[in-house]
Amino acid sequence: MKVKTVSGKNGKVVLPDGSTISHEELEKEADQWASGEIQPKTIRHLVGRPRLGDDIGKVMPIRIEPSLISEIDRRAKQDGISRSALVRIAIAKYLAS
Repeated sequence: MKVKTVSGKNGKVVLPDGSTISHEELEKEADQWASGEIQPKTIRHLVGRPRLGDDIGKVMPIRIEPSLISEIDRRAKQDGISRSALVRIAIAKYLAS
């Protein structure tokens, strides 16, 4: 964690979020962490869009004529979904038939 001290040795420590804490408070909190008084929380931070299914999707580049793309976009907008969602639905329906 990057921190910086302001106002000399007895001043405050500025934390990355902009908040400040005194050196005494920081040392007390460090001791609490070291002794186990403060328990870390497990945080799972996922980056990006949420998964569409149970598995991670893979990109599959394909070529489509511009006129068909226009139709896909028109229908996707009409249905209130993305172009990718429409294509996935269409492929799934085709494969299920």
